[in-house]
Amino acid sequence: MSTRLLPVLFLWAALFSHAWAEGFAVPQNTADIPLPPDAVPAGNRGKELSDAAEYISGASAAEISEFYKNFFAPYLIEFDGDMPVYEEMEEGAVSGVIYAPVYYEDGRTLKSASFSWGNRFKGGWAVFEVLVSEAASGRIVKISRTVHSAAGKAAAAADESLSALYGAKLKEFAKMEDVKVFLGVPKYPNSVFLPERSAAMTAENGRDTFVFGSMDDALIAADFYSALPGFESVEAGDEVFIFRASGAGGYLSVVVTGTSIEGEPDLITEITVMNTGA
Repeated sequence: MSTRLLPVLFLWAALFSHAWAEGFAVPQNTADIPLPPDAVPAGNRGKELSDAAEYISGASAAEISEFYKNFFAPYLIEFDGDMPVYEEMEEGAVSGVIYAPVYYEDGRTLKSASFSWGNRFKGGWAVFEVLVSEAASGRIVKISRTVHSAAGKAAAAADESLSALYGAKLKEFAKMEDVKVFLGVPKYPNSVFLPERSAAMTAENGRDTFVFGSMDDALIAADFYSALPGFESVEAGDEVFIFRASGAGGYLSVVVTGTSIEGEPDLITEITVMNTGA
């Protein structure tokens, strides 16, 4: 780096120090994040800051890091291994700026450094990061802003929960190929238990649901369940037959449907057994 650039960097730091006294606050949009004086857009990117933009500087990673340390000084927090949980902050809150340096093996020469912070708003939160790193073409300064939706977070958590339940039930159901009675209901003789489909429907319904496939016509399978003691026909159509009986904790339902089963071309009837509650 040219030594002529150093005074410019320190001059900028001095100007920012004056800005702090005038009521400086942690930036809440990328346009308020400064660039080192010699930074130019990387590649063919435009000059305007966006939600993710990269710039190249001739200064060293240490000098650029010092530039941003001076800028963020009133709010700078040394990284201690724990990142803030931004979604748990109060609405309208802005975190401090986490400074996380990475050094080369000598333990002195800076390899990269990140400055990150978040702000909480109604319905979500945003995470900002200024990342300084070494590259063959010079030092890269990447500025990014990632917006998270609280609704999206909840949906992701729900999906993760369903996925975990599916995995657990699939492991459990895979051992039940030889079981002849499910929830007190005899298995239709000419049918096969489908553990994957059962686990998927159990995860979706929130209660154990057992699914079987048969090569027999739906009407033939329906006749089997209509003859079981305690079961009454709730619905009887051309392709759908529903039977119900009182059981422990609620009603037991058996649904016989004339339908092809995905991945099982020989099975033309689906049978579902579940406890539907009170």
